[in-house]
Amino acid sequence: MGPRILLVGANGELAARTKRAAARVDASLVTAELTNAEEQTKACKPHVIVMSNEVYGLGPSRMEAMAERARAVLVTVDDGGLDLGELEILFSAAMAAAEERRAGPCEPEGERAPAPTHR
Repeated sequence: MGPRILLVGANGELAARTKRAAARVDASLVTAELTNAEEQTKACKPHVIVMSNEVYGLGPSRMEAMAERARAVLVTVDDGGLDLGELEILFSAAMAAAEERRAGPCEPEGERAPAPTHR
């Protein structure tokens, strides 16, 4: 299974750009609502978790913890923010960071360094 990107709570233009950028970096895109984001994270084990700044603002510590448990990189963007090319670059860098994170030793619960966050 290749790299996966989980898009949380987004629709409209952000969802469309994320879908196109994921395809361009050869990643599978999985979508989730805020209400089932934890379950989708456990199920698909994403490399990257993407959400708008607005969604992130609803529970920053919850979102950071979700990414940390998945050993994923959390990416937050403005709804009208990055263009397709910028998302591609960001997703490529985030996937590489997630791979590096996953290749390292798995620290015991409570001793993990925070997941890198791109904003």
